This record gives sequence, structure tokens and C-alpha cells, in this order.
Amino acid sequence: MLRGVVEKIDELRFNTQAEKHELSDLYESRIKRMGNAGRNGGEYYKPRPLIRAMIQVVAPKIGETIYDGACGSPKTRHDRADAARREGLDGQEAEMKAFLDDVLAAYERRGVGELSYDKLGHFIAVRYGSTTDAKQRLGDMGAIRSAFKAVQRFLYRH
Repeated sequence: MLRGVVEKIDELRFNTQAEKHELSDLYESRIKRMGNAGRNGGEYYKPRPLIRAMIQVVAPKIGETIYDGACGSPKTRHDRADAARREGLDGQEAEMKAFLDDVLAAYERRGVGELSYDKLGHFIAVRYGSTTDAKQRLGDMGAIRSAFKAVQRFLYRH
């Protein structure tokens, strides 16, 4: 019976932002509830305000790692990408926001390696086919690089 449950869970796919957000909230609420019920499972829950305070105090730079000796739950890639979509893309035109959303989606799926400058050409090729087409839609390469770098900074500041 347990095997059947595990197989069903393994079939679940979380493709949309709303589904990923729901899974993240479900996970955190269950861990928090276990801790509030006096079980050991909740001992690993760290409130988000505390995590934000730790990040603000340490102020990590891109590529640096923070060691949390208490082994608390880190801010997830989804949390960072979701915050970037809400707050970090302000001032960008609609097409640039859509392009950066592709970058954020790849970051959520595959991790920090997607934020490498080496990946910028790949993102352009996938979405626009060529640098020329991308420049027509997004502006010059300086503007594209600047927006890409702004997303990097936002993700690791928050």
C-alpha cells in the first residue's frame, strides 16, 4: 500500500508557479504544524522572518555560501524567484519581463548555474532564435545584460 502511495506522489508534477507555491506552502505548514504539536519534526522549521534577518546580516554576494549551523530550512529557489517576479522586475518592459521570467523558471528548475552569464546566449537563442531578433524585442545587448545582472542581484539580496 505504501509503495502505491509513493508511486502516485512520484507522478505529481508541479509546473505552474501557483502549483509550486502551493507545494512550498504545504511543505512549510506541515513542518511548522509538526513542531507546534510537540513532535521532533518541527525542530527543523525556521520562520521566514528569521531567515530574512540572517540573510540581511550576512549579506552574501553571488557565488558565496552561507553555513547555517542549525541546519534550518533555507529560502527556496521558488521563494526567491517568486519575490523577483513580484518586486525585482519593476521598471522593465513587458517583453523584458517575459524574457526574465524564462530565466527565473530555469533557475527554479535547475539552480544557480542558470544565472551564469554563459547561459544568457542560450536563453536568447531559445526565446528569440538569434541575438538580432532579441535586440529588436529587448533593446541593445547592454540593456539585456543589465537586466540579467539585476535579476542576479535581486535573487541573492532577498
